[in-house]
Order: sequence, then C-alpha cells, then structure tokens
Amino acid sequence: MTGRDGVHMFIIRHRISLLAALILAGCSAGQSPEPPAPPSQTVFDPMTQTMDRARAVQGTVDAQANATRQAVEAAEGQGSAQDAPH
Repeated sequence: MTGRDGVHMFIIRHRISLLAALILAGCSAGQSPEPPAPPSQTVFDPMTQTMDRARAVQGTVDAQANATRQAVEAAEGQGSAQDAPH
C-alpha cells in the first residue's frame, strides 16, 4: 500500500502545482488591454453645444454694451467740456 500512496501523493502534488501555475499565469501582469476610445458623441452634446452658443452670444452682447458705455462716457465728457464756462 505504501507504493500506491506514494503515487497518489505524487499525482496530487503534480496537479496542485499545475493548478497553481495556471492561476498565477491567469493573474499575470502581461500586456494590459487598451482602454476604450471615448465615444465621439454623447447624450449631453446638444446641451453643451447650446451652452457654448449662449456663451458666445453673451460675449457679443457684453462687447457691444461695453462699446456703447464707452461711447456714452466719451460723449458726456465732450459735452461737459463744451458747457463749462471759460
């Protein structure tokens, strides 16, 4: 019986070693897969495009308001200089 038990132990040890090697090979840090490319379009694209357009329009409105303000200030400065007594 001792001879048979030795063979069985050898087979069991061999299988455990093989199983451990397969598990370690499966968990190895080989080449990692490339991360997926971001989608070209998302569900938020229409909303973000609308917000971008609104910001651009607001920039135009602010620039025109600034130009008008400067023109009014320049006109007020010239008008007060003409009205002042010499």
